[in-house]
Amino acid sequence: MKTAIKDIEKYAVEFKRHFWSYLLIFLSLDLFNQYLMLPLFYFLNTYIFQAVSVPFSSLQYVVTIVTYHPFLCLLLLIELFFLLWLLYIEFSFLLIGISDICNGSNLKIYFKRIWQIIKTPNITELLLILMYLLLLEPIVEVIFRTPLLSRVKMADFIFDYMTRTPILVVILIIFYILFIFLGIRLMFVLPKMILKREKFTDAITESWQITKNGQWWDFVSNILVLLLFSIVLLFATYFICYSLQIIWDIFPRQFSFIMANVDLFLIQLASLLGLACFIWIDSLILLKPLSLKFKKYNGKSNQRKLLFTVAALFLLSSLVVIDNNSSYLNNSSLKRPLLISHRGVSDKNGVQNTLPVLRKTAKMKPDLVEMDIHETKDNKFVVLHDANLNKLTRINNKPGQLTLRELTKLTARENGHKAKITSFGYYLKIAESLKQKLLVEIKTTPTDSLDMLQLFNRRYGKTILKRHYQIHSMDYRVVTGLHKINPKLSVFYIQPYNFTYPRNVAAGYSMEFSTLNYDFIKQAHQQGKLVYVWTVDNPNVMKKMLYDHVDGLITNNLEEAKAAVRQYEHNLSYANYLLNYIMTIPI
Repeated sequence: MKTAIKDIEKYAVEFKRHFWSYLLIFLSLDLFNQYLMLPLFYFLNTYIFQAVSVPFSSLQYVVTIVTYHPFLCLLLLIELFFLLWLLYIEFSFLLIGISDICNGSNLKIYFKRIWQIIKTPNITELLLILMYLLLLEPIVEVIFRTPLLSRVKMADFIFDYMTRTPILVVILIIFYILFIFLGIRLMFVLPKMILKREKFTDAITESWQITKNGQWWDFVSNILVLLLFSIVLLFATYFICYSLQIIWDIFPRQFSFIMANVDLFLIQLASLLGLACFIWIDSLILLKPLSLKFKKYNGKSNQRKLLFTVAALFLLSSLVVIDNNSSYLNNSSLKRPLLISHRGVSDKNGVQNTLPVLRKTAKMKPDLVEMDIHETKDNKFVVLHDANLNKLTRINNKPGQLTLRELTKLTARENGHKAKITSFGYYLKIAESLKQKLLVEIKTTPTDSLDMLQLFNRRYGKTILKRHYQIHSMDYRVVTGLHKINPKLSVFYIQPYNFTYPRNVAAGYSMEFSTLNYDFIKQAHQQGKLVYVWTVDNPNVMKKMLYDHVDGLITNNLEEAKAAVRQYEHNLSYANYLLNYIMTIPI
């Protein structure tokens, strides 16, 4: 451990010596990713997924894409390959840049080496990039809260799906242990292939030799000590800024708002520099077996040009960040968010999407009750969520295989309750008698009639408009179709993952909570569109979403949501906005 600390001290000295040279490379990549790569990625996905109306939210839709949308599958594979290639180039850009800075190479040689890698991409190296990403992504996401990384997050539903059964959990744990072990033993493969252009087999052999006989622990201990230092220093900065903001909040609002902007910028700056230092030292750990020699890179004659370039890049990034921070911290025009009962249920008080639970939940006075409908075999509409009746009724049929009369004879069982399945028309009648507004989700299947939306609008369009109900759907064809048939209807687009821009004909958005961020919400609000979040049952997640200015909480627990809103409105301080930004994992 002492050796690890000494190594990191030496690397930190080199980071300070070559600070401006390295920062130029790091900032260039950060700006490229933040203002070109990510916007391009979101732009492409926005139009690709809208074009084919495929909600990528479960294994079922993976099969749908492969079976019914081979062209989309091909586009996604091309996009994935392009992203991997770009990440590979960026990793090479950083690694070669750090190596050349330390060894004193000039820019001409540097760009020549980069061009050689761009011209001759290696599939094996692309796959190794995936390994590095999977190993480092959790660390970077949780610790370093930069404006760029706050926009990138793994969806909660992916983790939820992978941990639904004990067998999957065990397989996942075993896989990740093996993955980490192999990742450590092969950590020097990619640097050798990039810097020395070695063959894959030779690089594997050398990496295995370097990390044999317990020598791998030297490198792991370096990374662990580095990680510990990073956590202590960064969270010390976070704590100081948060504590100062608690004091500033005592002063008049305008002053505390200005200081909140300053503190948030300092938090982001500390994260950015912390990430830059972490990557620098982590790279030097990888470069150590390559006999890296430290030399001065820039003479004094180049320092002024270097400082000017870095300052210009930093200023460009800072102006955008400061504007975004100011918008995030501005709570003067916030409205109370809507509380929406998910499938009409609150704290397991009945069977989802049934009349008994609607009557119970309506007494709790939610702003909206969210419910689901399917088209039946006889082209009518039944209140039901699942694409198969087996889970609630133990009957292995799809809603579209039975008539409405057959469906309404069935009894659904859930949460120790039972109730009859009901028609959409009768559900609307009871909701009106209860004076309960609805958020109607239209489910679609390949067996739906071609004029399903016309039938829906003809039967229920006027009622929905008169009662100010809202509609949402995961199928973008429903959004565009109803917009064309009846533009007055308020139709939201459900998104399970935040990898598109909020730019379409939808009146608003319903998004899964784990990847929803302030950036998406801000863009939607600039277009005058609302954003609801689903399905939030944890009070801390609820408050996090509220601080991100969400317009509605779709929840299975209304009482928790009411309490979270009360606490949010009572503690609406800038210090809490900073805490919300810092805490990637709500506690």
